[in-house]
Amino acid sequence: MAQNHGNKGDIGLSDLLTSLSDLPWQNEQQAQAIFHALGFNWRNAPPERIESNKAKKIFDRNHYRQPASTRSQANHAKGFSAQPPPKEPVELPQTILTTELIPLSTSTASPERPAWLDGENVFLNPEPSPIKLARANLFPTLTHRGILSAALRVRKPGKEADIPRIVQQVIKGQIPKDIPTRDCISLERGCQLLLDFSDSMVPFWEDLSALANQLQNLLGTERVNIFEFDQDPAASKHWDESGNAKDWQVDLTRPILIASDMGISGQRTKWPLTEVWRGFIQQCTEKKLPLIVLLPWQETHWPEQIGNHPVLIHWNPHTTATMIKKLVGAGHQVKQ
Repeated sequence: MAQNHGNKGDIGLSDLLTSLSDLPWQNEQQAQAIFHALGFNWRNAPPERIESNKAKKIFDRNHYRQPASTRSQANHAKGFSAQPPPKEPVELPQTILTTELIPLSTSTASPERPAWLDGENVFLNPEPSPIKLARANLFPTLTHRGILSAALRVRKPGKEADIPRIVQQVIKGQIPKDIPTRDCISLERGCQLLLDFSDSMVPFWEDLSALANQLQNLLGTERVNIFEFDQDPAASKHWDESGNAKDWQVDLTRPILIASDMGISGQRTKWPLTEVWRGFIQQCTEKKLPLIVLLPWQETHWPEQIGNHPVLIHWNPHTTATMIKKLVGAGHQVKQ
């Protein structure tokens, strides 16, 4: 029997042999299989297969379970499949046709030489088209909408009631015939655009075209009447697609925007206005027409002006909408 040790969980060799002798095997084959399953050899002989009614398997500890083999499938792209097998070749007929090959003649008549080939021909070398340099607009793309909106905004009666004004009239004992409304800001009037294409504005001709495109994109083509002039804004003309000229006329329902240097050419400082510009400004002042002038030169070159009319704006990338709002105020007043 096994000796007593401190660890009660150990099984001695004698206990194992006693247990094996008590197993109820029926024959020597069963005993051999049991010993082999426990890792012992039975008289140095491998165990034989034991037939039983139940489908059982006896495994050795030296064996391990093999993973189930899975058949790998080829990864095909979705929507594609393998090509079909080639068709069986068609059998050729047994009959042979008799044919004769006719050789071509090597002597060919030379064509007549064209007369223009012997003339004095000049080969033109293709000239590369000149690269058009990028040009930044005086009113940048990111800010021109805010700048032009602040310069051309017009006041018109809105739909909201003017409560402070109604209260004032009630306190004074006046009964208003119509409910007064608050003014709102709008760009629906559009504008008249007068562009100066005089000799002193030659460096800015491309900027004049860019300004016209910016205004049409902002207000719409039908709300911008474009006129051109040379030194005298009162003699502005509009040219239609047919080439017919139309003289400029006063429009009391929309402001006037002029892009010009007013003839200064950036050479003198604080020079007086010419008679042409004085007459045009006076005409707009008498008819209460909003007049805004875009000057490409700095303020030190601006001419002396009379009062606050017209509104002079520096046509420059550094101009902001906030600067213009301070000059224009709540908006222009035009005839409704």
